Formats: sequence, structure tokens, C-alpha cells
Amino acid sequence: ILLVNGLTIRIYKDHDHDTVIGSGLFYIVSHCNHSCLPNAEWCTIKDKNNENKMKIILKAVQPINKDEEIFISYFSHTHSYRDTMSRQLYLKNGWNFDCKCKRCQND
Repeated sequence: ILLVNGLTIRIYKDHDHDTVIGSGLFYIVSHCNHSCLPNAEWCTIKDKNNENKMKIILKAVQPINKDEEIFISYFSHTHSYRDTMSRQLYLKNGWNFDCKCKRCQND
């Protein structure tokens, strides 16, 4: 379950450098499906009240209508810019599915 639905927790030093500190299951974000054109994104931040705790933030990056599914990207920014075949192969190897999002259907 963790391999398919888990999220990698990173601490970003800057836009291009991060450190992986673990992975976890987060009730709402782990239920989000993938799209190569996501309408939401997530990140982790340190809890202001407890430096040893992390919080996960899920935020819209496009308007999301009531009853519309929330989609996140399963891969990092470096994979987002790749061609359809590369993205499809990455998703098939990592999550065992063929992406049918609008971007993959239009490419």
C-alpha cells in the first residue's frame, strides 16, 4: 500500500535541491489520483508549534468545481516536462497504470 499510495516527504533547500526524509500515507492526499495536468498540488511543511512534526498541505492550482475530482501529479517537476511516452513509461513502472488524462490523450 505504501509503495502505491504513499507520498515521498522532502525538505527543499531550494527549487532544485531537496532531501528525502521518508514517506507516509495521508488520508486525503493519498486518495487523489494522478493527472499530468493536475488541478492541485501538495507539499510538506514543518509544524510551527512543534519542529519535530510535519504537516501536509493540499492546495488548488486551478479552479475545482463542487463534485469535481482532485488530481495531483505523481511525479516531480523534472518528469512533468517530459514527452508523453516518457511520462507513460514512468507511471507504468512506478504505479502500474496507463495515464488517460487530458494531456496524455491530446499529445
